[in-house]
Amino acid sequence: MKTLFTAFLFLPLAALAQGVVGDMLSPPTMHKFEAEVVAKAAKAATPEQARDIMLECADKSWAGAALFFNIGNACYKMGDYLAAAKHYEAALAKQKFFHAYKNLGFAYDAAKMKPKARDAFASALAISGGSDVQILLWFADFYASSGDFGAALAMCNQALVYKPGDGAVLYAKCRFLVELELYAEAEKLSAALYAKTSDPRYLRLRIRALLGLSDMRGAAASLELLKASGAANPADSALLADLYFSLGVFREAASLYASLGDGKKLENLSLACVNAGDFPAARRAAEHVKGAQKEKFLGVIEARGGDAKTAAAHLEKYCADNPADMFALAELADALLKLGRHRESSAAFARLKASGVYRKRAMFGILRCALAAEDYFYALSAAREISREYPSREISDFENRLAAHCHELEKSAQ
Repeated sequence: MKTLFTAFLFLPLAALAQGVVGDMLSPPTMHKFEAEVVAKAAKAATPEQARDIMLECADKSWAGAALFFNIGNACYKMGDYLAAAKHYEAALAKQKFFHAYKNLGFAYDAAKMKPKARDAFASALAISGGSDVQILLWFADFYASSGDFGAALAMCNQALVYKPGDGAVLYAKCRFLVELELYAEAEKLSAALYAKTSDPRYLRLRIRALLGLSDMRGAAASLELLKASGAANPADSALLADLYFSLGVFREAASLYASLGDGKKLENLSLACVNAGDFPAARRAAEHVKGAQKEKFLGVIEARGGDAKTAAAHLEKYCADNPADMFALAELADALLKLGRHRESSAAFARLKASGVYRKRAMFGILRCALAAEDYFYALSAAREISREYPSREISDFENRLAAHCHELEKSAQ
């Protein structure tokens, strides 16, 4: 984008002798001696040598705008942007012309002095009648950097009037349309430009537009196209996996999460499949989970799927090494209860009571264990504890019936 007007300013000797001053869009003419110095500098081996040759004549009475302009170009090539700006301003003090303002803008931009760059570019743009595409694109980026995407888009549209097929401007326009949430227009334009150029940048913008339109299937299809083109990166693959997950395409999501090494996403996927009742997909996702977590999720899957024996085997193995995992402990306690292992289940629920999140579930679990083991007096004690902490009509009625039953048991035992 930062293409300076760097050619040394030569004009035919006849024109130089006349000393005619052109309009502000034209480069300034040069005095004969000035032209000779600039010509000598053009043959220098380095920008530093060129600068020094021209600086020797900077104090001559005939030194004009063209000389200082070319000194500025040499300084810019050296990377001395502030010196370049000083000489461009010296040229402008002698004659106002478009190329000096434009190069001054680039010098200040390179020196990270954006307000001064803006002012110089604005002067250049005024001289050009608002037709310089390079400066218009600079202004588009300038406005976008401050979040004013509406103004940035206006600059792009103006640039396209003068250069309709400019790739940099078209890409910027697509980007700003997305930022402005004009998703329908952005999707249409980016699709057309991708079809024309096969540039993956347009495909990425189209994906963002499709996501903005909540077209998850369209976004996934575009991501698959990006992947097939070989231009996909890990972030693209992660997004595609998330889209597969949201669409319920669990096998593909699991495969991508596994290839990315994203264990947490695999765990979430496995649980989501369990909650959705898709146990085959949950098992496929869990198979990609690494380490002890695999035992946990296989256990949860089997527990929810009805195989309490297999579930308990997985969960006992996991909980032995991860006693603080209350989620897994709750699943194990339920599985043990289903297997009739009431004492072990009650012990697991008792450990679970220490967790605020699982306390209520644990207390009801202890009650269920006692009832299953026909230990009605212990069950009554558990019911009374629940009634105190979580009072309700249902638990109160149940406590009363259980108390009556225990009373009958005591009478029959006498």
